[in-house]
Amino acid sequence: MISIVTSLYKSETHLPAFLKSAQKVHHGLAKQNIQFEHILVANDFSNQERMLVGNSGLNFKIITVPRETLYASWNRGTKESLYEYITFWAVDDLRFTKAFIEGSANLSKGFQATYFPYIYKRYIYVWGIKILAMIKVVDPAEYDRELFKVGMYAGPHFMFTKETFSIVGEFNESFKISGDFDWWSRAAQKNVRIIKTKTLSGVFNNDGKTLSGSKNDLQKKENDTIIRNVQ
Repeated sequence: MISIVTSLYKSETHLPAFLKSAQKVHHGLAKQNIQFEHILVANDFSNQERMLVGNSGLNFKIITVPRETLYASWNRGTKESLYEYITFWAVDDLRFTKAFIEGSANLSKGFQATYFPYIYKRYIYVWGIKILAMIKVVDPAEYDRELFKVGMYAGPHFMFTKETFSIVGEFNESFKISGDFDWWSRAAQKNVRIIKTKTLSGVFNNDGKTLSGSKNDLQKKENDTIIRNVQ
């Protein structure tokens, strides 16, 4: 029923926590007799990454590729998926089993895409030591078509159906940061049936080193491009 897609690239430091979280989710879904697969799109798969994943004892479908953009990996994973409900799981985030179940339940009711509240953790580095500087729950607004056309309110953990992927189209691989915003803006413009699932989806970790967390000027440029294209 659920295809989970994770893109890996130089993820050695994140994999231990990710694999521990994945073990909980895989076990939780199996306990509820929910069919799922977890696809790893491994960019320039390193020997250490192979070892960590291989020693985890978890069942992953692994697709190895040369270095490609995040959104290319998302498209690849979606097209290779077996099941109807798709979600992306960043390797530096943690996810909660209940959200997969509740999100799937909403999609089974005829909604085509869903998003969640989530826990946001912001880290800073002091003398090379990683310190938690902020933790809060981000609870996005209820779905509003006009709002979603011009802003990224769906958060980092969302789910959609394969049919929706056909309707909205692939993630734009020319974007480096705002490809998810672009996709959700197009979904709103195409009148996709969207609902907020009220269950916490997991933990979004921001250490300031990823492009989306670095306040990179490119993000504003990409966002402006998306907004200009709204119909």
